[in-house]
This record gives sequence, C-alpha cells and structure tokens, in this order.
Amino acid sequence: FNYCDFSQFSRHLIMEREMLEAFSKHADQDCVVVDVGAFNGLYGFIAAGKGAESFLFEISNQPFQRLLDTAEENPDLDFKIERKAVWSSNGVVEAPESGTGQSQVGEGSVKVPSVTLDSYFEDREDLDVIKIDVEGAEGPVLEGATRVLEESTPDIFIELHDDGRIEEFGGSREQIEDLLKTHGYEKKFERDRGSETHQVWKEKIPPAFREGGKYA
Repeated sequence: FNYCDFSQFSRHLIMEREMLEAFSKHADQDCVVVDVGAFNGLYGFIAAGKGAESFLFEISNQPFQRLLDTAEENPDLDFKIERKAVWSSNGVVEAPESGTGQSQVGEGSVKVPSVTLDSYFEDREDLDVIKIDVEGAEGPVLEGATRVLEESTPDIFIELHDDGRIEEFGGSREQIEDLLKTHGYEKKFERDRGSETHQVWKEKIPPAFREGGKYA
C-alpha cells in the first residue's frame, strides 16, 4: 500500500519489529482487525494491505488527517477510519488537536465522541484481532469490550504503560491482565521496552468451560 508519512512508518518498523512480526502473522486475508489508538495507522494499514477488513480509531486531529490522506492513496483497501475514543462508555471526551503518539483521552479541549467496542460492533461477532495502544487507557478500552472478548474472542495485541499512566485512569497493569485472564485469555508474548511493555494474548479457555459456564 501507499503510505503518506514514510518517516513515521519506518520508525515504528524499527521500534516495534517483534510486535509487528507477530501481528502480521495473525492479521491476514479475511480477518477483521481493530486498531485502537491508530496514530500513524501502521497496524491497521498493514492488515488492510494483506486483505483484512480494518477499523482504525484515532482521537488526535493531526494523526487522523494523516490517516485520511493514506486512505485516499489506497482506495482499493478495505478499512474504515474513525475519530472516536474507544472507551468504557459511550459519550464525549476531550482530546488534543495535535498528536505525538503519546496523546491521551482527557488532554486538550477538543470534544470527540467516545464509544465502546461492544456498542460499535454490536451486530458483529467476527473480530479476529484487536491492537490497543492508548497511552495508559487500556483498562477503559477493555472494560467496554467484555461482550467482544466473550463472543468474538479476538487475539489482543496491547501496549501497556508502566510509567504511571495506567494509574492515571484508575487502573493497574495487574487489573488489566486479570481482566483478560477472567475472559479466558493467556499471555503468549511479552517484551519490555523501558516504560512500555508489548504483550500478545490469545483465548485459551472457551467461555462454556470457564467457571460458571455450561461445561464447568
């Protein structure tokens, strides 16, 4: 595919090589991929370039405009770009006008819609991969995706921030990992990058076999 900001693209290829390699193996033709905190759209566009149906969510205006520019350069790919905050509830949140890749919900004075993955995909049960990189707001994203985790059981590619940003949103790394384990997920990959940790989670225990399930 044609990418409108190759400098950003190449930088992330270097910084996130292992995560991208794992992601590329999972996001293939006929997959449905959700890129939460898309920024430059690297993950979502890689998936679309391989034939996946991609949904990209970005809250900051400047990165969002770059995503639209890249979309114009690739009219034959299957993706949808949303300037919405994926969150624990539907409503409105504050977002920054510009974006550096470390923009957070609650920063800035621009109002953008917030949406849960459960409500946005309420008529679908076919999500295959979700990538989450939201600068500490990973907990609220997952809290709004409990039905998706149970019914679609997508693979989760997540970047956790161990520098206090998770706590700013009232959570902790342990709470996020416990939430995924509660939904039957198992950690398959982990790599520390200073104050950030890349993880890949896959469903291990089907819902019917968990505590309280039909066959438990």
